[in-house]
Amino acid sequence: MYKPILKKDFSTRQYYDQSNLVYLSAFLSYVFLIPFFYVTVSFEMSMVYLICMISTGVSLYLNKKKSYGYASLVFILAMNFSIIVSVLAYGRTAGFYYYYFNLSGLIVFSNWTGRKKLVGILLEIGSFMILHAVSFRFQPIYDQSFQFLMFLHTINIIANVVGVANSANYYLNIAKEYQQDILQMAMTDFLTGLPNRNAFVKYYDNVQDDCSFGLGILMMDIDHFKTINDTYGHIGGDYVLKEIASILLNHIKPEDALARYGGEEFVHVFKTEQEESVLNRAEEIRQTIESQVFSFENRTFKITLSIGAVYRKASKDACANGVLAQADKLLYESKDQGRNRVTFKSL
Repeated sequence: MYKPILKKDFSTRQYYDQSNLVYLSAFLSYVFLIPFFYVTVSFEMSMVYLICMISTGVSLYLNKKKSYGYASLVFILAMNFSIIVSVLAYGRTAGFYYYYFNLSGLIVFSNWTGRKKLVGILLEIGSFMILHAVSFRFQPIYDQSFQFLMFLHTINIIANVVGVANSANYYLNIAKEYQQDILQMAMTDFLTGLPNRNAFVKYYDNVQDDCSFGLGILMMDIDHFKTINDTYGHIGGDYVLKEIASILLNHIKPEDALARYGGEEFVHVFKTEQEESVLNRAEEIRQTIESQVFSFENRTFKITLSIGAVYRKASKDACANGVLAQADKLLYESKDQGRNRVTFKSL
């Protein structure tokens, strides 16, 4: 249920937001480069960068139309054209080769298929090798001073390092965010918003072996829940589960544990050094639910809970075993004895 939503949102951030940032940064850089190369080098070179600027604008437009693949293709072709012309114009020393590393990253992070990405990378490698060989055999078109070439080299290093670092940081951040979202979803009951059974088991595994404190455990089950579903439908049953979860949350402390254990069953675990506090809390919850009037689709009704309650004493030696199973067993004793009651035991 979550996966398509997450995938769509992730794709939007990866292929639209980040790509737009790359395209917009390149577009703005050309705003500076066109007059700069017109003044310092030639009109022809400024026209080369004007073509690249227009192509980048096309990529921005295609990206807005959600044609992510074509937007990437246009931008990568424009960058290749810019790199080839720049290396032939200024030679290897100017540092335009570095943009091949950025292009490789753009290909990998595009929404192209795996085969198209492989072809793209191979073409990049081929282009680099051919251009590298050609640049050794021929002199640059423009004879520039060493200082000017070092200036270009420095700018190109900075631009590429910042570009690669930004892309890597962006993808790392969204990957971490979605990892946390997926983990949260895996540990949360979608209907009630409470921790699910998987989350509870992980929590309980951490506390059950610690004998330094007393522990109260309540296993709670909604009585005649099937009848509720049959009478009000599953939407009505969902309403009841959410309402019960909300009421239970009002009876626990922030440090206590409450989870939907499965179906119409809830589990509540809390630290306490007083045996009577376990029974008192169980009775308080039972009575609160019993006195509550539920309303669904202009129909009112009552609900009761059956509860199995266990108090596990603190111990300097070994903790009592099977406490959760014992609470579950007591829950069924409450059911067998007529429901709407608490069956309690101290271990």
